[in-house]
Amino acid sequence: MQIYSLGQLSPGPNMLMVSVIGYRVAGAAAALLGFFLPAGLIVFFCGRVWDRFEDSPSKEAVQRGLAPLTIGLMLAGTWVLAKTVILGPSTAAIAVVVTAILLAKHVNPALLIFGGGIVGYLLGR
Repeated sequence: MQIYSLGQLSPGPNMLMVSVIGYRVAGAAAALLGFFLPAGLIVFFCGRVWDRFEDSPSKEAVQRGLAPLTIGLMLAGTWVLAKTVILGPSTAAIAVVVTAILLAKHVNPALLIFGGGIVGYLLGR
């Protein structure tokens, strides 16, 4: 339980928690290699094969077919996240304002997250 809690505190994606747990079990380097190397090799070799079909009409068809899938997966992730953080009218308003700002201007999302946190804290008091 302590290792899991420490992994959740580490910055970055939760997948980096593997290094914290692996540090206790087999060493952080072994855990990270075992977790990231297979996926990295698959992506590397698939990318090389993909580049060989640069001028193929099938490549363009596959890309056009995957575009809606990618958008759907992004929307599904957004929906899952929104269900956990939008708890009432005030958090919904913060989400709408942040989304509008992101669509209208090029602003660092970290600043909006920080600002939304401050506004949420002040509204929650």
